[in-house]
Amino acid sequence: VRSIKKAQKADPVERAEAEKTTMTKDGIEGEVAQGSLMRNSTPKLASLSDLVMGEEVGNKARVDLAKVQMLLFTLVVAIVYVAMLWQSFGRAGVIQTLPVMDGTLVTLLGISHAGYLMHKAVPHSKPGNI
Repeated sequence: VRSIKKAQKADPVERAEAEKTTMTKDGIEGEVAQGSLMRNSTPKLASLSDLVMGEEVGNKARVDLAKVQMLLFTLVVAIVYVAMLWQSFGRAGVIQTLPVMDGTLVTLLGISHAGYLMHKAVPHSKPGNI
């Protein structure tokens, strides 16, 4: 999905507006457009907010609900699994096998990831001239 969006042309007005709002206080471009996607100009500019913010020219300044949903589902599953692991340690000093995840939990995680991928496939920027 990302490789297709990298090859797409972004609307010049949206692109200029998106790049203008990403200048750092030192006057360095923080994010640059690559097709219809935005990316940090250097890894040093990465932040935790990148986990939930949009990544296209048209939605980079807004929280992406699909990313928030996937992050929350992943955190919930991780917490549940750690609790299952903790419980296994409590029953015996040494555990022989890792806990088995419930099928319902795995199904919910799969649905969450499928919804995220479908949302990611939809364009969130105006198409530009080719």
